[in-house]
Amino acid sequence: MKEKKQRSNWYVASVHYATAGIFWPWIIGILISFGFMAMGMEVVVNLAFEQYPLIAALISTAIFAGVTYAAVIASARFIQKRYIVEDMDAVLKISLIYFVGVTAFFISTSFWFPDPEYPMTAINWVATVIDSLVLFGVFYWASKKYLR
Repeated sequence: MKEKKQRSNWYVASVHYATAGIFWPWIIGILISFGFMAMGMEVVVNLAFEQYPLIAALISTAIFAGVTYAAVIASARFIQKRYIVEDMDAVLKISLIYFVGVTAFFISTSFWFPDPEYPMTAINWVATVIDSLVLFGVFYWASKKYLR
């Protein structure tokens, strides 16, 4: 077994956020995209954006809430095996700041650089904010529970 290393709170928080908030959701998103491509993107766009946008948004939020929860558990186990952390509450707070900052940046870019094919309407913006708040809640709750 590897020897545990003493690391700063911000370092451990960045490892936690990068693992649970970026890496695993990104990997699962790619796998889901392969599934969409297999179905045919035209079918997916028709179902998700035109016929059942609310159901698609709810399914997406539920999937990524589950992914975030599982990713936080995996990240917490990794951190507990690898690092000596004196103040896990500080790690939690810093990782939440990373979560909010990165999420706010990506939400705001939808206004700075809109996609002409899928414009950011008020409904889309509200759904994105609600989705982000749900994922923030899952990230916070699971991190509080598993980061010890």
